[in-house]
Amino acid sequence: MRLNRPTLGASAPPEWLFKETITLSAPENQANVIVSSEAVSPTFTTSSYADAQGRLLSTEFPHYTEHRYEGVLLFGEHVGMLREFSWTPPDGVRVRQVQWYCVIEGRGYTATATSVETEFERRRTTLVEVLLSAEARR
Repeated sequence: MRLNRPTLGASAPPEWLFKETITLSAPENQANVIVSSEAVSPTFTTSSYADAQGRLLSTEFPHYTEHRYEGVLLFGEHVGMLREFSWTPPDGVRVRQVQWYCVIEGRGYTATATSVETEFERRRTTLVEVLLSAEARR
């Protein structure tokens, strides 16, 4: 795998919040990984951030089914949470996703790997490798 580092930056007024997103797409959009970070409340921990995301998924994603939820080591040294789930988007093609969460110094990090459910197991190793390769630079 090759490491890609974002090349964009911007300035904003002091009261604005920064949300960063990187999208990696497999050939012909057969799968993707989206990594993002956003400012979060100082009261958020990794667990409370992951729990809040889980509540959002279960209420907003049709036919949501959670398959796995556990701790995992992220960014080489931080304990994060990993959730695997499936759901059915409006196009009717069921997808499976692996999503991990971590809160570090007031920023919430989320990374999501997605593929149609029928192809997920075939792509699992690559998707998880890409997910776990994400880096946070401060």
